[in-house]
Amino acid sequence: MRSLLVMPPFWDPYCPPLGITSLQASLVRSGHDIAIHDYNTDGGLWRAYKSYFEVLQEVIPATRKWNVLRLGPDYFSRHLMAWLSLRDDPKKYGDISRHILNIDGRLELDPATFEPLTRIFEAMFARIDEVTDRLLDEHKPGVFGCTLLTTTLPSAVYILRRAKEKNPEIRTVLGGPGPIMGAGADSPDTHRILEKCPWIDNLVIGEGEVLIDAIIRNRLPRRKVLSLRDVPALESNDGLISLGSMRTERQGLIKDISTLPTPDYTGLTVNAYPNLSVGISRGCAYQCSFCYETTYWKRYRKRPMDSAVHDLRTLSERYGRNRFFLCDSLANFFADDLSNALQEQKLDIKWDAYLRADKELLDQSYVQHLADGGMVRARLGLESADTATLEIMNKKASVDHMGTVLENLAKAGIETSTLWIVGFPTEDERAFQSSLDFLREHKNVIHSADPWQFIFHPTTGDEAVFGRLVAADSFESKYGMRRLYPEEYDDALLVQYYELDIPDAVSTKMDRLERMCALLNEEGIPNPYSMREWRAAAQRWRTLHPQAAREPLKEAWQSVSDSA
Repeated sequence: MRSLLVMPPFWDPYCPPLGITSLQASLVRSGHDIAIHDYNTDGGLWRAYKSYFEVLQEVIPATRKWNVLRLGPDYFSRHLMAWLSLRDDPKKYGDISRHILNIDGRLELDPATFEPLTRIFEAMFARIDEVTDRLLDEHKPGVFGCTLLTTTLPSAVYILRRAKEKNPEIRTVLGGPGPIMGAGADSPDTHRILEKCPWIDNLVIGEGEVLIDAIIRNRLPRRKVLSLRDVPALESNDGLISLGSMRTERQGLIKDISTLPTPDYTGLTVNAYPNLSVGISRGCAYQCSFCYETTYWKRYRKRPMDSAVHDLRTLSERYGRNRFFLCDSLANFFADDLSNALQEQKLDIKWDAYLRADKELLDQSYVQHLADGGMVRARLGLESADTATLEIMNKKASVDHMGTVLENLAKAGIETSTLWIVGFPTEDERAFQSSLDFLREHKNVIHSADPWQFIFHPTTGDEAVFGRLVAADSFESKYGMRRLYPEEYDDALLVQYYELDIPDAVSTKMDRLERMCALLNEEGIPNPYSMREWRAAAQRWRTLHPQAAREPLKEAWQSVSDSA
């Protein structure tokens, strides 16, 4: 029996999706017949997705002031879910669409103006139908799994419904981090999806190699949310599961992630991605108050460097490519070892990864060592330049260190992509102004800046077992919370959306986001999302820092351009 695992739309195809490529490698090694597909490399679908935001800016001019390609995907997903659920009831669809697209809470919107967006949805799903039917005819899967992210929820449930209609015996599975950040196996949203979508057999939350293997072997029941707590039911006599060389711990986590095979991209259009992808670790050793990584991965695990370098070398040789995105929460814990290994083995590997602005990066010789070892881009979650806000975020970061780290990275020619959170619950005007001042002061050592509005999700589930966002409960208890959308639309949206009950919370966030975007434009700090914008950002960076890498970026652009 063949199983088909897909990345549904919409997800940015920056690199091959590590989830389904890692699962394919593990499951093939366990003897299963697996195929994978990424809908997001379909040119027609991706152009339709981009056109949604172009039209949105025409329909709602206020969105032109925000970085809508960063802010917009969450609202796009909600709007798309509303259309799928209510397209046969124009009045209700128009009403909830008006609520969803009133992003800053102050817009007077006429649902009649949404018609161009509706036509884009219709074209999208006509193409999704074509691709899905082709995949079903070609692979005839007995198990069909879709990756579940916030932005893939609408299309994932739609794709699985079509699969079940075509073959009622097929086993349909949603798997991934969950419908919203931090949602666990006990989340009401997770269970609502299974309840309201009877065509979905299982929803898998968390590390999936063991659970998907058990589903394919029909060792777990249908119509159930599955998570690591279901792994003990699969234990062998010695209390551990053995799948080839892969073994699990008592809590269901894979004991040694170095036993996982090299990701398998077979079935993907690899030249459509500007980077290849690997993972050297799972989880994060930190607990920032806005992040779900600890909730999802439970604890931090790292592979031995020889295992990681084997994957990099294998994939580089197999595909004739040398540029990688490391899909890790943070590279700080292994960056030094990776640079050492790549230099010792004389491997020409260029890598892009997330970093914290930690103390070791204050040493210019260390940063140069990372550059010499292939690092070309550092994604820095700076979040805020206000000390008090950083403390509440549990960032354990120094504003002074942040500036020095940016200077050291830029001096070594490493691109500095900075990420910012606007509207954190305790952020006041003084704190926000600190971030603006920091951006202005350090603009020449910032390759790009990407602001994101703080989005609140309530605490749910058994936190002792499934974890939670670190500060969510304290935010709820301090401020209270309120619904964003009328209760009558819970079933249609599948997910409940909330905001902290802070006066003018939404409008204040959007005002600040607008101001930060305006400052970026004034100071010439890029926030690139299109190929034209990336080219301009790279040219600016090379002008400011002539030592920056050149050729790997050119290759990446070419692969994407050919794909489009």
